[in-house]
Amino acid sequence: MLQIAQAGTVTISSVGSETDITAVNNAVFYETDFNTANILSYNYVNAQTIYFYFKERSDSSGLNFLDLTNYTFTLRAYDATTGESIAGATAYNKQFVDLAYYSLSDVGQIDIYLANSEARNMVFVLTNDQTLSSVTFYIKAKLNSSNYYYLWVDNGRYDYRQTSAIASVGDISLYTTINGGYLLISPTANFSESSAADFDFSYPQLSVYYKKNNISSCPNYSFYIDNYSSPIVNSTITCHTLPNYQSIGIITFSKELFYVVSGTLFFRLNMEDVDSGNINKFYIKLYPSTGKISLKNENA
Repeated sequence: MLQIAQAGTVTISSVGSETDITAVNNAVFYETDFNTANILSYNYVNAQTIYFYFKERSDSSGLNFLDLTNYTFTLRAYDATTGESIAGATAYNKQFVDLAYYSLSDVGQIDIYLANSEARNMVFVLTNDQTLSSVTFYIKAKLNSSNYYYLWVDNGRYDYRQTSAIASVGDISLYTTINGGYLLISPTANFSESSAADFDFSYPQLSVYYKKNNISSCPNYSFYIDNYSSPIVNSTITCHTLPNYQSIGIITFSKELFYVVSGTLFFRLNMEDVDSGNINKFYIKLYPSTGKISLKNENA
């Protein structure tokens, strides 16, 4: 007989460094099969933190509620796609909220932190440890299409390779390189170089090891190219998902590009969430080489 209401959100701003706070002033509580026939499902865009209120009715009238002072609660979170537990993404916060028409100890608050979670399709279960009453609700959280992480490696400058992914908003600009190169890219996973003793994935396989810097499960993504400026893209650039790690894409660039690119070459990269259908899109632009530098640090 637990009920929840949206209380507010903290969202990532368009510039990526500030946050916008939106509060829900007139909280409306819902309980499936009591005052709504729908499952409790909520959608958010660029949410960093989400707040919910909760209360527990004490009878069938819906007018009386438990004093929560002497009760404890457990909040569990799962990836709705894989069923895996999401650790560190949520916090049950038993702070009482002063809302009109309710006693101070009637309403508690849940804090959900999405900044440390890659999961974008989640299910939450809040349970009263004493009465065993519970409420289940779903959250679909979509990131702005321009948010992603990438790491560039020039095959000819392996000893000077980039070791940590760059968080980016917008397009990527590269210079061609005489030895070719590759991009590791992800719409959700921030990652950096690690060791064979502690890693999440490797590329080239069992050669260079990487560890995620954020936690939780990895959604499945499909990576593909379209809207290119020249057919040369088809024969010199490949795009695929990292085997056994479906949130990392690999884009390889042939050394042939060094000889054939005389002007700007571009293509659009699509990163599609297989489960939700959401697609992150941006362009990758290649310029003729001007020397040994192969990465234009416009997004660093």
